[in-house]
Amino acid sequence: MFSLVQIHLNAQNENLDAKIKQYTHKVDSIVTSEKQKMNAEINAWDSRLKKQEVSNERFQQEKKKIAEKYQQKMNAKIENERNLLDEITKKQVQKSIYSKSPIIKQEKTKNSIHLKSGDSSGRKEKFGNILVSYSITNLTGNDFNVFNKNSGLRIGNTHSMEIYYRRTHQLGKAKNPFFIHYGLAYRTDTYMPKKSNVFVEENDRLFLEEFEKGRLKRSKLRNVYILAPLEFSYKINKWTLGLGGYAGINTRNIIKVKYYDENDKFKKYKTVIDNGVNPYLVGGKLSLSYRGFTLFLKKDFTPVFNDKAELNYKNNVQFGIVLANIGG
Repeated sequence: MFSLVQIHLNAQNENLDAKIKQYTHKVDSIVTSEKQKMNAEINAWDSRLKKQEVSNERFQQEKKKIAEKYQQKMNAKIENERNLLDEITKKQVQKSIYSKSPIIKQEKTKNSIHLKSGDSSGRKEKFGNILVSYSITNLTGNDFNVFNKNSGLRIGNTHSMEIYYRRTHQLGKAKNPFFIHYGLAYRTDTYMPKKSNVFVEENDRLFLEEFEKGRLKRSKLRNVYILAPLEFSYKINKWTLGLGGYAGINTRNIIKVKYYDENDKFKKYKTVIDNGVNPYLVGGKLSLSYRGFTLFLKKDFTPVFNDKAELNYKNNVQFGIVLANIGG
């Protein structure tokens, strides 16, 4: 009985794989055919330009219109083929759980079909995705020591979270291994002091002091930023090496304290602070990925804390991992 079921599932998967190959072939045929027609029209205008029958400005306008026209035609035809394939895969899902490879092939084909005005290849990668990352954070000087024991912070508990909407463009032609990434990120840095210390803002100064209002449960300072990252990456086989930077503004800083008072009653308070934190941020990032598993090292080149903060170290350094890559 199990053998019969296995044979049936294999037959279904083979049929789906054949449909995907057929879809890929149709897409390639559409792109090739439409590009030939597009180039023929552009060449006709190019001939008129060489004969000085039209101005260069008119030629560029017509070239752009032609490219946009054929891009719309290709997208419409490819979308129609993809809808047909979607119907096939939906029916297949209802019958059995199939392997990831057909889905990957479909996504790669979908993401690789792009046409830019004046681009002869027409198949460069261009897409957007959302990255969610987590990192161990600490304060340091000019070095990259994430485990600086003299920072006054709890190593491992002090952390950073970031949500990053990223656009990706392939540089050069379709087989070029270099990519550029840019977008907008929301980042929160949470600093947790050692032992029974808390952050305090007093007389326009920000500093750490021992908590004396009862039994401290937890204290932290949270800084919030909006960042504009810019990165470059190099892909070879299953490895990706990334290098880039970021700049942004500080939007909010909050001290949060939870504790038990003298009567062992739970209490908490939070304070929005105005002093001690710089209003902007500039930093660099180095990342290494394998099969989508990404580790990174970040360092803020500008100090997080300014002269009004009485802290031993003021530059943020992070070592982290990408937890989720949505749409990539």
